Amino acid sequence: MLRYFKLGMENRDEKTVKERQRMIVHSLMNDSDDKIITFLHGVKENYELFIIEPLLDLLMTERSLLLKKHIVEFISNAKEKDVVSILVKHLKKNFPHKNVGDMLTICWQSRLDFSGSLDVFFEILVDGDYQTSIEAFTVIESAMMNLNREEIEQRLDWLKISSHRVISNKQSLIHEMENLLDRTRSEML
Repeated sequence: MLRYFKLGMENRDEKTVKERQRMIVHSLMNDSDDKIITFLHGVKENYELFIIEPLLDLLMTERSLLLKKHIVEFISNAKEKDVVSILVKHLKKNFPHKNVGDMLTICWQSRLDFSGSLDVFFEILVDGDYQTSIEAFTVIESAMMNLNREEIEQRLDWLKISSHRVISNKQSLIHEMENLLDRTRSEML
C-alpha cells in the first residue's frame, strides 16, 4: 500500500491531505518491514515531516534490526530544523522507560542543532546506561559551540548537583563532560 503514496499532497484540500496522511501512517505501522524499507527508499528526497513521528514510534517496537537501521539512516539524513523538536519530544516521551539509543544515534548523525534542547541529553547522560550516555555525550559535545557562557555554567552546576545519581562506571564520562564544559567556557574569555 505504501508504494502508492508518493507525496503530491500540496495541491489537495486539507481534508484529503489529512486522510492521505492517516492512511500512510496506518500503512507504516502495519505493513511488512520490506514494504516500509521500499517506501523509505522511494521518498528519500521527497517526503513530508509527518512521517517522522510514526517512524520514531516504529523504533520503539519489536521490528527487525534491518528496518530500524533504515529508519535511523532515513531520519539521520533529514535536515529540516523541525526534526529537532520531533526527536526531543520522542526522547522525553520514551526515556527512561525504553531504549532510546537509536534516537540518540539519529541526533548525533544528523548534525542538526540540539543546543536549545540539551536538558534531555544531560538527563540521559546522567541517568542512562553507559552506551546511551555516550550517545548523549556526543550530541552535547556537538552542540557545545552554540552555547553561551551562562548556559555552560548552568550545565556545570546541574552536573554537580546531579552527580550523586551517576553510577560508578560513568563517573569518568561525567568528569570528561565537566572538563569539556570548563574548556569551552575558558575559550570564551
